[in-house]
This record gives sequence, structure tokens and C-alpha cells, in this order.
Amino acid sequence: MKRGSVRLNALIEKLVEVVLRGAVGMKYDDSVLPTALRERIPDLISRIATQLREDSNGILRCKVCGRGPFTKRGFYLHAKRIHSDYVSELVREEIEGIVWEAKLGSDRERDVG
Repeated sequence: MKRGSVRLNALIEKLVEVVLRGAVGMKYDDSVLPTALRERIPDLISRIATQLREDSNGILRCKVCGRGPFTKRGFYLHAKRIHSDYVSELVREEIEGIVWEAKLGSDRERDVG
């Protein structure tokens, strides 16, 4: 396995934890993440949360499998235990989008400059 993919997998593991906690409104520690990602975390959480949970009058249900109702902690544990691979894939797709966006931005700056 390449060194870069090991680092990417470690980053994704950290992001999954942050995203799951943020998706249900629990406190999360973004200091474990690279500084460049911290400003994007709220948007990332919001986009992924809409794919994971339904919130109807404070009652949480899982959009992936339909289970519920859950408390915040119950949904967090359910998503982490049952859907962690799915959440990892969502996070990976989001990170790839962020990387491509950054790459396109730097290519444009180089072309203009």
C-alpha cells in the first residue's frame, strides 16, 4: 500500500468520527484534522447528514436502512456500528471532490499568472 493512501485512510477514519458526531449534533473535536479542512467541516457534515438521517420533530431515523427512532447517541452508535463503511465511502467522495476543487483552483491560478 502506498504511503499516501495510508495517510488518506487515517484522515478518513478521523473524518468519519467527526462527521458522525456532527451529523447528530454531538460535540466533535476538529483539532485532529488538518487546518485546511477545518473550515469545510460544517458543510461536509451537513451534506453527509442529509444522506444519513431523517429528523422529524426531533425524532431521528436512519435514511440508509429505515431503522429508528433513535436518540442522538443511539443514532450515532447505530451509524458507526452498522453503516461505517458507507459513511467512509461518502467521506472519501467528499474529500476527492475537495482535492479536485483545490487542484483546479491551483491550475487556474497558474494559467492566469
